[in-house]
Amino acid sequence: MSAGQKKILFIFWCLGLVCFFRWETFITPFGNDEGIYAYLAQQVGQGAVLYHDVTELKFPLLMWLAAPITRLPGLTQINLLIFDLLVALLTVGLFCRIIRKYTDAFFWPTTAFIIFTNAHRISQGGFMTEHYIVLFVLLAWSFWLREHPSIWSDLLAGCCFALAAFTKQVGVVTVVALGLYALWRCRKEPEIFHRCLYVAGGFFCIAAAVLFYLQATGVLLGFWQDCIVDIFLYREAQGRSPLLDFLWAALDNIISVALLWFMVFAALFKKTTQPLRTLFLLCAILEFLAFAIGKTFFTHQILPLAPTLGFIVALSLPEKFYFQYRKALLVLLAIALLAQSFFTVKACRRFPDLLDDYRLARYIEQNSTPQDVLDSGSEATRIAFLAKRKHFYKRPYMAYPFSPEEIAYIREEFNRLKPLYAVDGLSVFANPADYRFDKAFGRHKLWRRI
Repeated sequence: MSAGQKKILFIFWCLGLVCFFRWETFITPFGNDEGIYAYLAQQVGQGAVLYHDVTELKFPLLMWLAAPITRLPGLTQINLLIFDLLVALLTVGLFCRIIRKYTDAFFWPTTAFIIFTNAHRISQGGFMTEHYIVLFVLLAWSFWLREHPSIWSDLLAGCCFALAAFTKQVGVVTVVALGLYALWRCRKEPEIFHRCLYVAGGFFCIAAAVLFYLQATGVLLGFWQDCIVDIFLYREAQGRSPLLDFLWAALDNIISVALLWFMVFAALFKKTTQPLRTLFLLCAILEFLAFAIGKTFFTHQILPLAPTLGFIVALSLPEKFYFQYRKALLVLLAIALLAQSFFTVKACRRFPDLLDDYRLARYIEQNSTPQDVLDSGSEATRIAFLAKRKHFYKRPYMAYPFSPEEIAYIREEFNRLKPLYAVDGLSVFANPADYRFDKAFGRHKLWRRI
């Protein structure tokens, strides 16, 4: 078989593997987080100002990126999932392109990377902020690790790191790791310090532009309160152990992602003279600490570790390793495929739930005006998204531990806006006498204001 034929087969393998793991996201309803992100993106696309008209405890870039997608014709959920699938394919291409500079044995690291970033539970229902951190971090490394770097490539690397940081707070730690690595290597490689200055310049250019825009729209203080202050208050209120949560996140989907963990474990015991491995080990440590500061881990939050773990494997394991342990690798791959097959079959059984979401959203859209608002709560925000209607309060995640003052304000907003429909139960702010049961759609129940 020629090299060209092998390349074509490898491309089709990667395409098929990504689509195989992502198929379940197209036949199941959005989860809570995905529904909230989609709703916020839709509201921004309709002209709402993030952190003023609608808000969440997340950095803004995902909502800004997806806002134009929500205005495209067709089923908005499918549009977002196709966009997310294209992002997943782009990340695979970037990862493979980078590691091929350092190893000819790129099949297994790329396969493990695809499974890790798209597996059930870690990938969630698609359209998660973590996928976009991976994209921007890989873009940044592709500029930084060029064979012939220039000022512009380093500036662009810094810009991409900033985009990762404004996708989710944890994205900033990769830049910190690069800075610490530069300080360690600056005596042996003086030019690396200057390169890091250019990276910092690109980073602060994007950061300044974003902060200037937030200030110009009058929401800089709201952004600081929601994304910095409140996120720590929220996670502090959870009172969970970061170490135990990390172990749970690592083990939660171990059947599917054991392939990459097996290779990472082997890589840590391999000696290598490649200094870049030190950089990515430092990234892995700081990324874990960044999660630990938040005092909570959920399974999908481990996803940003994928580029770092994949690079450690590619830089550490020689080609003979994959030949020596080929049987173990094939067994772990087979287990991952069987596990995903099980989850996909299980997802097929939830397809009627997705149809119920669409029927309910269609009913609300046909029996309300765009000016009407809903009481959809955090678990039914996806219904507000599908129905193209607004939740009565700016923060759709109603499980947040609000202060007594904000609870009083929410009650005032509820009484002022008088939501026309309440999805899946009346909230604590509603007077039961003001609503009657309207209709059931599968597992959903809908109440209408009298």
